[in-house]
Amino acid sequence: LMEMLSLREPRGRRGHAAREPEGRSDYKVFFDQCPCPMFLLDAETRITLSNSAFAEFVCQPTKEVTGTPIARTRLGNVYPGIAEDVANLTRAKRTRPFHRVLSYDQGDGQAVSIVCWLTPEAGEGGVIARFRGFIHPLGTHQVATSPSPSKGRRGR
Repeated sequence: LMEMLSLREPRGRRGHAAREPEGRSDYKVFFDQCPCPMFLLDAETRITLSNSAFAEFVCQPTKEVTGTPIARTRLGNVYPGIAEDVANLTRAKRTRPFHRVLSYDQGDGQAVSIVCWLTPEAGEGGVIARFRGFIHPLGTHQVATSPSPSKGRRGR
């Protein structure tokens, strides 16, 4: 899908002029209308591309989020360690998908659990250049009542 959106060069065609796939606009429509939040981050954790579901997830459906540091979005609040994880993945030159399971309080007595997937993409010289992100909702559950405020849990 990322090749069809011209977000990376097709395999086996690096260094050659990429041929625009037929129906490419259909894939862009699919990307934007996909109900799951998807995004691209650069190595400095700035959003370089996102779909409308991601904009809704970060509560900015009418505002352009491109160029915004992820830490300044709702995802940055739900996943405060995202910048550290991106830095660690970049340093390790790890290109396998990585995920965190997160929970956050919606404010109505319900907590939402999500999985945030990050897939690093290597650029020139094997250096991690950007990250593809995908958020998958796991469901909601009742927030436990306790004297201390509940914080999002993180897992691998």
